[in-house]
Amino acid sequence: KWVEVGQLARTKPTANRPATLYRAAESTVTLHGNEYRAVVVHSSAHDKRRQKKIDRELAREKTSLEKSFTYSLAGCAFFIVMKRLRI
Repeated sequence: KWVEVGQLARTKPTANRPATLYRAAESTVTLHGNEYRAVVVHSSAHDKRRQKKIDRELAREKTSLEKSFTYSLAGCAFFIVMKRLRI
């Protein structure tokens, strides 16, 4: 169960850097026969940064695939034309 912790920084948020909100969850885990208390802290700012990185990587992949596909199609069209000329 997540517990809302809220904003921890004392700095005022700006248009370019909105306030980061935190939430936490606690549980007990067993590792190698030993029991530990696990606390997970989630940051809303990290989500936004990660999403921006994923969006950039997807755009880069799309561009790369489009170039590769266009080049492949151009090569196939050329090959087909050459085959027809030889017949």
